[in-house]
Amino acid sequence: PDIPDAYNLLGEVRTHFSKYQDVRRATEHFERALEIDPTFEVVLFHLVQDYILSDDGAALEALIARYRAMNPSDPRIDSMELAFLMAQEKYDEVISRVGAMLHEGDAREWMRMTTALQIKGEWDRAFNLCEMAIDRDTKGYNLAFAHNARGWSEIGRGNIEAGLADIDRACSMLTGLGAAGRWAAAIVASYRWHQAQILIAAGDYDGAEEKARRGIEED
Repeated sequence: PDIPDAYNLLGEVRTHFSKYQDVRRATEHFERALEIDPTFEVVLFHLVQDYILSDDGAALEALIARYRAMNPSDPRIDSMELAFLMAQEKYDEVISRVGAMLHEGDAREWMRMTTALQIKGEWDRAFNLCEMAIDRDTKGYNLAFAHNARGWSEIGRGNIEAGLADIDRACSMLTGLGAAGRWAAAIVASYRWHQAQILIAAGDYDGAEEKARRGIEED
């Protein structure tokens, strides 16, 4: 039917549920939702991710230009442009742009800057940003994402035990969403896999196996 919500839901299933994950099909669903209703911008976040995963920079540039023409002040344009800069590995530009936004009191893109700082090995700055996000009025899955990011920052600073504990906290938060959070099962599984990789590097194979098994069970 010509109802964008239906295609958005199909795209979400193709994105979040490992049994049905398919980037190409998800992209088709999100694009169809926008064909029906160009203002149905809830699909933009995942559509941008899909273009990046598909290495389709031309499609992403066209999408950004389309929405800039529709509404130059749309804050989603910043998000799309920053995602593209990250995909192009322009981390310094991301840090500069988000830093300016933070200076103006706009913390929407803190996570993007945190990831760029982590990639550059600036673990203390990344940790401080995560602390800011956790201290803010952050709830639900956003708070879980902040704890996961802080966990990685701790690991980067050499505090492996504290980092793994923070990632555990993130997994518990996402699992605690219950039926409303089933979309997060694949994310929880990936977090457990990341923990397993750290434990393998630390020589704790039993601990790594336990985390991997939990990830399989939780997905």
